[in-house]
Amino acid sequence: MSSINLIRILLCLTKSTKSTATIVSMIKETKATYTLREFINNPHEELVIAAIKLLITLSSHMGHTIEENLCKTKGQPESLIQNPTAKIARITEKQVVSAKFLAKLPHDNLTLNLALLNNNTVHTIIQTINKIQTSGTRTNRYASAYLESLVAVLVRFTSTLYEPRILFLAMSCNFTSLFTKLLTKTSTDEAQRLSAIGLKNLSSQSINLSKPGVIKRTQSNKLPYLHKFLFGGS
Repeated sequence: MSSINLIRILLCLTKSTKSTATIVSMIKETKATYTLREFINNPHEELVIAAIKLLITLSSHMGHTIEENLCKTKGQPESLIQNPTAKIARITEKQVVSAKFLAKLPHDNLTLNLALLNNNTVHTIIQTINKIQTSGTRTNRYASAYLESLVAVLVRFTSTLYEPRILFLAMSCNFTSLFTKLLTKTSTDEAQRLSAIGLKNLSSQSINLSKPGVIKRTQSNKLPYLHKFLFGGS
């Protein structure tokens, strides 16, 4: 049986809670995450996509194991986010699942966040978000999902603002302004929700960061997540 068929079978099995527990136990015992991790660099795109989808499914059951292994792999994790040289109309499923993978891993893992910071990944993410915002999400069927995953990756940094290098990153890239803009102008509810979470996390460092732009409460009906996260409403 080929690797891709085996991975697809495991993905189907993870739809069952009982089967998922068995698969997680088996992968922990055999340390199969190393193999799945290596598949990320495989030239066969379908295999890469299947492996990452399985890793995403497993991530909530594996603690920080996947992140730690990822950071030990040459060329990872930064290669999961590609430089936005291609047109937004050419966004691929591989790019989407790669970004979603980083977004789904536990946000409080400082090792992964610093690895992304040290490889200039954040600037690549911001450039890509700006390109999608300019081109619009209708230019590609994956554009909305890609935008949401990229925003989620940025939000993960706001979980480790206690680290001076991460705090400096948030200040130098003006995360407050970026999330506020996404909250008010983005076209997807999920990107708005994530941006609100990012602003809420940033508010814990309000002494060191510029305060979010003042947005009138009259806009709360248009932006359902704004009132809940920024004004503490229910």
